Amino acid sequence: SSDLVLLTRHRRVRSTGVAAALQSGGACTLFAEAAGAAGLDLPTFAPTTKKRLRAALPHFASQNNPLDVTGQAAVETAMYVGALEALAHDPAIGIVAFDAFPPRLEGEGVWAAPVLEAVRRLRKETGVVFASVAMSPLAYSRAAKDFVARAGIPFLQGHRPATGAFRALLDAASTKERIAPDLPPHPARAEALRALRGRSGPVDEAVAASVLAAYGVKRPREAVVATPADAAKAARRLGFPVAVKALAPELPHKAKLGG
Repeated sequence: SSDLVLLTRHRRVRSTGVAAALQSGGACTLFAEAAGAAGLDLPTFAPTTKKRLRAALPHFASQNNPLDVTGQAAVETAMYVGALEALAHDPAIGIVAFDAFPPRLEGEGVWAAPVLEAVRRLRKETGVVFASVAMSPLAYSRAAKDFVARAGIPFLQGHRPATGAFRALLDAASTKERIAPDLPPHPARAEALRALRGRSGPVDEAVAASVLAAYGVKRPREAVVATPADAAKAARRLGFPVAVKALAPELPHKAKLGG
């Protein structure tokens, strides 16, 4: 989930204000609605921030929060970087959302590379939390997954999941005492990682069962078979009554197909 993506990278924020620098007025409107529903504070930018924004953006761009950096940002990346610089140095801002998507196709160039490089630098310099936020969920190719893994920045999909994740981060950061102490890794972690190595997305029930068993979660007696004859033999061996289920990672809701 978006909460986990964000919280695995960040646990602290320097202030509770949220800003967004997006490439269209429609995206800004949708983000503002989602932020309001999540109870986030979108503060007015400080006078010095507005001055820096006027210097970075076209004359027709506003200095409202969320900030519409206009569609030119994908072409004139220095302009986008200048806007993010201004937001990162606003003392009321602790989280900045921006839209810099990974490549959609194999071999596609990444226009946002200078923006992402600047974001990583600004995060270290200012302590501001940055997250790339897409307006809606995107299908990731292998190239996109590799890009996101290397980027070192949270990529969140959808304004409402993203603003919900910002809310979760702010709530976690404001908690003075953790509910649970820091614990060492579970002894079964290595075994679970081996079972999941090389996989992405949903896994089939047999793989999930092996991970659960490693952590001590009891499962009913079961067997994986490939033919009806093998299923009959396994049923007699396990003992009746038995249930037969389809086994495939692409069928997370088997009841829809009668399995």
